[in-house]
Amino acid sequence: MKRLRFSLSLMLLAVAVAASLFATYTAGFRAGEIAAMKVPLRHNADRGLIQGQLRILAADTREPAGRCHVAFTLIGPDGGDGGFQRSFSDRRGIAKLPSYLSPGRYQIEIEGHGPSSPYARTSYHTDADYLLIRPDGSYSPLEYLVNVK
Repeated sequence: MKRLRFSLSLMLLAVAVAASLFATYTAGFRAGEIAAMKVPLRHNADRGLIQGQLRILAADTREPAGRCHVAFTLIGPDGGDGGFQRSFSDRRGIAKLPSYLSPGRYQIEIEGHGPSSPYARTSYHTDADYLLIRPDGSYSPLEYLVNVK
């Protein structure tokens, strides 16, 4: 009987230690993601261009969506297409803005990498959801959702 209690106590202790390690690891991973989004923008004063990051999240779970293509299309004042750039989200769902986008409005297209990707093509092409890069170097929004197949 004592041996059974001792075995149960050891098993409970092992589960508690494993849960504690998992919670610590998860908290550190989330802290790393949040810290990645707080990286200051690098500003090129000579040309007035900026570089930053966007977070790409799965629309259903709000988890980071890694391995997604993110396309940026500059939209001119008349609504015309003014240029095209592409980026790729890493495993944390972080996509860097292409090396130096100028201030303006950008249409965003996100799609998964390859046919086996769980992510569907998602477009942001209205005034309400364009990526807006301001002359002072700030930009919004900081995250976009990608639809899931």
